[in-house]
Amino acid sequence: RTRAVWDSEMLYMAHNALTGNVAAQSTYKIDVTIKDYSNSGLLTDSLKLNWRVVGTETWHEKVLESTATESIYSAKITDITSGQTIEYYMTATDYTGRKESLPRSAPAAYYTFSIKP
Repeated sequence: RTRAVWDSEMLYMAHNALTGNVAAQSTYKIDVTIKDYSNSGLLTDSLKLNWRVVGTETWHEKVLESTATESIYSAKITDITSGQTIEYYMTATDYTGRKESLPRSAPAAYYTFSIKP
């Protein structure tokens, strides 16, 4: 077993998850930090937010767009009704072929939040 071995060319992702009950809004902004330590570049069409309403099988896909802050990417979940519960995850790939997702075992695992009625 190995733990905490630094990969100097890793593809790093971090996210502060929306969890629990969230106030009803017209959009739900999802921000994720993505750092390409290989410096090979990110495949922009691979930077995705995937989400669905609990009880449905179809995942909706949005491209994560770069923001004014370096390494921060963002997408918005829209057209949600109060009382619904949302499941979501993010993915990224760099030009070396490294792939990452958040949560790490997505799509088998995902973040969940509910919209207050």
